Amino acid sequence: MSGPTPRTHETTDTSLRILDAVADMDSPTVSEVAEALDMAVSTAHKHLQTLLSNDLVVKQDDRYQLGLKLFHLGTKAKGRETEFTLAREKVYEIAGRTSEVVNFSVLENGRAITLFDSLDTGTLKGFQRGQYFYLHSSAAGKAMLAEMNEHRVDSIIDRWGLPKRTEYTITDRETLSEELDIVRRRGYAVNEEEAWENLKAVAVPVQDPDGSVLGAMDISGSPHRISYERSIARTLARSVAELESALESHTVLESQWNVR
Repeated sequence: MSGPTPRTHETTDTSLRILDAVADMDSPTVSEVAEALDMAVSTAHKHLQTLLSNDLVVKQDDRYQLGLKLFHLGTKAKGRETEFTLAREKVYEIAGRTSEVVNFSVLENGRAITLFDSLDTGTLKGFQRGQYFYLHSSAAGKAMLAEMNEHRVDSIIDRWGLPKRTEYTITDRETLSEELDIVRRRGYAVNEEEAWENLKAVAVPVQDPDGSVLGAMDISGSPHRISYERSIARTLARSVAELESALESHTVLESQWNVR
């Protein structure tokens, strides 16, 4: 049985909803934010002014955009774990060896977010650094889902659903369950244009030393370029094994240092 839902502060919740709305909309006005969230214009204005005074949004004429302070905070978050630094090094190593686009994503609140990719600029739609995506329609997401028990998978689906992104997206639980069984048997996941058209990806899960899922490493590109998925999966599996070994060694060294 799950525990009680944590209490939240309604005013803070509203500000964060407005921040999400600004992120999702194209430089909205205060009226557009209010309409999108079904709230009074005065309420939206008050919260936007608070976000503005804290540099979380910026205002140009009468339109709002996300502030670069969020980029600063996100950069800090990316560097909070040594594991992420090791993963970033592995991303560039794989990319250098394969000349393919490599991404490392982690799980956060039931969705995946791309922390690192081998591109200096995000030229593949949807796979830019910092992009959130649903687990059921991406290779990295399915690789992570396959590492979870049924209860956790169900809780993620209950929260986020199975939204359709393309004509190839899996949108029912039974089909997704069958797909995850295949992922577990072969050890890697594939995204066949399920999130974005003309984009295929192959992913392998990355485990923490404690056995939990840390994230997933994937190689993505056009379906024609990523046609040799088994070979890609073998390359990823070898590199992920090296990464997991490095993570384990770091944990051991850190543990030994702490007892000194």
